[in-house]
Amino acid sequence: MILNYKCPGCGASMVYDAGKKWLVCDYCGTQVSVEQLSGEEKEQLEKELQEDSFAQMPEMETASDEAVDDDGRGEFRACHCPNCGAQMLTEETTAAAFCAFCGSPVIFEKELSGEKRPAAIIPFQIQKEEAVGRFLKWTKRGMFTPASLNRTYTMEKITGIYVPFWLYDYQVNARYGAHGTRIRHEVRGDYRYTHTDHFRIQREMEVQFEKIPSDASKKMPDEVMDCLEPFDYSGLKEFQMPYLSGFLADRYDYTGTQMRGRVEKRVEQYTEEEARRTMTGYATVSITYRDVRPKNTRMMYVLFPVWTIQYTYREKNYTFTMNGQTGKIFGTLPVSMGKAAAWFAGMTATFTVLLTIIQLL
Repeated sequence: MILNYKCPGCGASMVYDAGKKWLVCDYCGTQVSVEQLSGEEKEQLEKELQEDSFAQMPEMETASDEAVDDDGRGEFRACHCPNCGAQMLTEETTAAAFCAFCGSPVIFEKELSGEKRPAAIIPFQIQKEEAVGRFLKWTKRGMFTPASLNRTYTMEKITGIYVPFWLYDYQVNARYGAHGTRIRHEVRGDYRYTHTDHFRIQREMEVQFEKIPSDASKKMPDEVMDCLEPFDYSGLKEFQMPYLSGFLADRYDYTGTQMRGRVEKRVEQYTEEEARRTMTGYATVSITYRDVRPKNTRMMYVLFPVWTIQYTYREKNYTFTMNGQTGKIFGTLPVSMGKAAAWFAGMTATFTVLLTIIQLL
């Protein structure tokens, strides 16, 4: 089933407003809370939408040509917009999108049910306008940033997307052996002696880790998502589909089991960092033995909010990402060769003047 939350006042599509934290109709201003769409009211609304969809068009179907994109992410699917009836083509992992013809937000219920249903979600806290403002403010930090980057009309696209993550709880039993040294100095007469004392260090630890995140999307690079951490888990809410209305969303590409290897490397790294924090008072510490046994006690599928901003400078594409909850930004700023040349020319002139003054003195 394809969902499209319609305004009870005028029938237009409603979208989740990160500022108001309600679903809002942009046409008549009607506001409906996510909680109001739960229980009997939500079931009745979805029933009406389903009946209306079946009355007008066939249910979603998979494209028969098995189209595959350049990254080999798999099949595309063909479906019909529940608002205008136009045919849509989306990736099979898409959970929420927009109709390319009428712009209506659509949610693919099939990708959010059963084992694919997230346990929790952090809704967007930063609105689109605020995301643009934060981005423009961030670009001013670069000394050689092109002036055009500070103008909103140069942005090609800004998109809000819910990225799939797995959260892991781990219990770790670990043993470490290390070699430590302490150095002391002694002066006797005209001689200065250096003494190096050697120590065998042993640690045995039991550590609990909660909610270690790992993104489960092929589209979003791991290093980018790592840089957007941390997310504030106090913002986690029980998953409800209305939160997705007006944003893009993908279901996971990798299962929780498939992601464990990457997460356990982080667990081992964090455990060793904790062990090293206890090895104080030494000049040097070298780990000589480690026995780390992580046990995954729980994993949870969630969706986290991310803004992506696309920009082109001198025919080169740039993508900036922003944590949709905290506003943390990751990206590489382009360099204006004119600004860089002017700066170096100014520095050269300054050094020339200083050198002349020194020679005159």
